[in-house]
Amino acid sequence: MKLSIIITSFNTRVLLKECLTSLKHSQDKLEKEIIVVDNASEDGSPEMIKTHFKEVKLLKSTRNLGYGRANNLGLKHATGEYILFLNSDTFVPPQTLGYMAEFMASHPDVGVATCQLQLPQGGLDPASHRGFPTPWASFTFFVGLERLFPRSQLFGQYHQGWKNLEATHEIDTPAGAFYLTRKKILRKVGGFDEQFFIYAEDIDLSLRIKKAGWKIVFVPIVSVMHLKKRSGRLYNGNKPYTLDFSQGKEAQLRRRRSSVAGVGRKPLALARGDRPKGVGESHAPKADSVRQNTSAHFFSTMKLFYDKHYRHRYSFLTRWLVLIGIWLISRIKK
Repeated sequence: MKLSIIITSFNTRVLLKECLTSLKHSQDKLEKEIIVVDNASEDGSPEMIKTHFKEVKLLKSTRNLGYGRANNLGLKHATGEYILFLNSDTFVPPQTLGYMAEFMASHPDVGVATCQLQLPQGGLDPASHRGFPTPWASFTFFVGLERLFPRSQLFGQYHQGWKNLEATHEIDTPAGAFYLTRKKILRKVGGFDEQFFIYAEDIDLSLRIKKAGWKIVFVPIVSVMHLKKRSGRLYNGNKPYTLDFSQGKEAQLRRRRSSVAGVGRKPLALARGDRPKGVGESHAPKADSVRQNTSAHFFSTMKLFYDKHYRHRYSFLTRWLVLIGIWLISRIKK
């Protein structure tokens, strides 16, 4: 088996159906399998898979495991040389899988690769092109210095806006929405850290893979549409989404340049704030509780990520300044 595609889903029946349909239309010649881990959905997702996608390996959980733990469950059943963690709110054009698999095969020093994640409104999803959220990178983003100097290597470290988005190059971490890696790497460094229910698990994994000596690469030649926040926050699950991959390369490039700086976005200041996963969506009456839960997870994850990776690199005073900053941001965002 060459490729195992693992998708974690919670109440994303319509989006998941369109995602799986896009994979069905892939023009690659790879021997591949698709594994869907259902996080106790209540919207008929498992039944939809059994009816329309009998070739998909469905793993049903009796409770919401969160993103990392659910993906790790899928990983236990994966047999592919390459592992692709894919969001259910993505749509994959026909050429993407084949190109990315060939890229990994021809670059044996690359541990993780991602493609261009396009947003529906145009432009690059900034989360697919990030540096690690060090205290400095997070600080410069939150105080607006990255917005003012998006191509500065000093002030734009979080989204790395100084790099050439037309060329393949190294980054620190992509988004978990399209995260292609090697199974042998995951055997060595482990899968997702299950302490992170949502947020930061992709950055945490990237950091461990980089420490193990592997490259992480952004490949802008092919793309995937990412609807963003639809696989984890509230979404009207009864409405399908219409895609258009026909836009010209120059227009796409202009939007990528403008969006990669992350203008108007929040990063994970010491974790990530762009894609909560596995936390309810299609049930409108639960909107307030879902937002509260995702917000609580976001800020607790900030502390967890910082203490795991950075507390021993910085002074006691820096740690307390970081924790005070996290607390202040959590108060402001409430």
